[in-house]
Amino acid sequence: MPSENYRVNYQMVHYNLGWKYQTYMQTDSARDAVNQAFTSRNKLMKIHNNDVVLDYISAANVDVTKRDHYRLNTSENLQTNVSNTGTPDVTQTSALVTLRTAGVRSRKIWLRGLDDALLARTSDGGRPNIAPAFWRRLNAFASELPQIGWLMRYIEPPDPGTDFEWKDVTQLEEEPGSNGAFTIVTCRVAHGLQPNQPVVFSFDNKDLLLLGFRGEHTPVSQAVAGDMAKFVIPVTFRAKASPYLPHRMRVRRAAYNYVALNGESDFVRLRSRDTGRAPGPRGRDQGVSFR
Repeated sequence: MPSENYRVNYQMVHYNLGWKYQTYMQTDSARDAVNQAFTSRNKLMKIHNNDVVLDYISAANVDVTKRDHYRLNTSENLQTNVSNTGTPDVTQTSALVTLRTAGVRSRKIWLRGLDDALLARTSDGGRPNIAPAFWRRLNAFASELPQIGWLMRYIEPPDPGTDFEWKDVTQLEEEPGSNGAFTIVTCRVAHGLQPNQPVVFSFDNKDLLLLGFRGEHTPVSQAVAGDMAKFVIPVTFRAKASPYLPHRMRVRRAAYNYVALNGESDFVRLRSRDTGRAPGPRGRDQGVSFR
């Protein structure tokens, strides 16, 4: 079975708050992705204070309709795996860092649950002086990520003249006989979409009739009665007029690619983040997802 792309989540807990790190891996199954992440967890976690708990690791296939999902509950206190023994900083203290790839792409990620000693700082003309220990720990952390198979996911840019450029949508209408389950989308020009190519829309968020078009959709038909400016998507649309003429709506093909990190990182800033809870019945995470 060929390798496929999996989204991997590390759910972290530090006292009463939680957050997650999200990345992508190429493996043969969700179980393999989780096992790989678990085996190499120490390389990811050693930047944290030893009071941080790895609650669970989960993975899910992101490129096929049939979902392959696996979750491993660990509830593992990192004290047995991490040599950090310093005083933990408050969980809300976060370091925003940039991770880079071999090309020109980059992503930012919030690091939380750090040692207070790593963030010790003095005033330098109104700007913080981060302790040298933090830089050493950050460089070691970033260099480990390529070794554990972390990938960055990015969507092809909507460059004009490519298969991914935006096409103006001129009207929307309910597909006859579909009882509102399917919508016919009409573009100003031929859309050029091919079967099984997902699309994304851009529109005025104040138009509440269009909220069902958020996210990614896969057309079920690339033409209507031979008209290649029209396609059908499985979106329920109850227009107040038929056909409905949306304001500033566009559509384009969505294609995702994956690229490995190169081990380089940059520190951006410190800030306090109150978002996120430890996993519980009323919610989980939140942090900045890495993607």
